[in-house]
Amino acid sequence: MNAIVLLGLLPIVFVQTGSAQEAKPQETIAGSAVIFFGPTKEEGDSLVQLSGLDLADVFDDFDLAAGKSAVYAGRREIPVHFTTSPAVFVKLSTGKIRRFDRRMVPEHVGMILTDGFQEPRILAGITDERRLTVEINEFFNIK
Repeated sequence: MNAIVLLGLLPIVFVQTGSAQEAKPQETIAGSAVIFFGPTKEEGDSLVQLSGLDLADVFDDFDLAAGKSAVYAGRREIPVHFTTSPAVFVKLSTGKIRRFDRRMVPEHVGMILTDGFQEPRILAGITDERRLTVEINEFFNIK
């Protein structure tokens, strides 16, 4: 189920689904965007059980940092997407399409930055809000 939440005037699209079976097989993004990716609920639960580590807290920390960073990006009128889709396709203005498979990221969560012109930047792993906003500022040349 998709839901749109309005923060100011910018819609933020949440693509998080309740189960792996419901997850969209791919997400396609064109133009400028900040894309946060992570596992479905079932994948996350399975990772927590398999690892023997307390990944639930790690995922919660990332979700909190990503949510705050999404508000930050939204205030700068950069579209924000949250996805559990296995594949993310980024369309560039040249017609090239870059494919990213989040299942290949050992850290399980992260952020993709795209402006539709330059190569997308991928920040994988658990980071804090400060690091995420620094990356957004650098990529989009925000002073």
